[in-house]
Amino acid sequence: MAMALIRYMKTAEAIRFNESLRIPVKWKQAKTVSGVSKRTGAPIQGKVGHVLLLEDWGVREKGEFLCGARIRNPLAHQLFNMNEWDVEASKYQRVTCQRCIRAAERMNQNGAR
Repeated sequence: MAMALIRYMKTAEAIRFNESLRIPVKWKQAKTVSGVSKRTGAPIQGKVGHVLLLEDWGVREKGEFLCGARIRNPLAHQLFNMNEWDVEASKYQRVTCQRCIRAAERMNQNGAR
């Protein structure tokens, strides 16, 4: 029961934090994907949770990470990150990329649309 409570608290904190970013376009939390495991077919992901834009915002376009992180494998990125079926579920995971967080704050201050 204690583990469930801790998981619930982390999820609640992640939702609160992600909402505080005030990103006015459709987005989701995602990780960079460098490839696909030959053995399991699972994505080989980075560790940092980025803001992945699903609409254009300011100088960034749909499909780009807000911080400008490089997309190393465009096919794997398209397959694993650009689906929209997990947009809401992804917001239960906290954005951890400091560059994405600073970019969101900066773009909100500048009034980017």
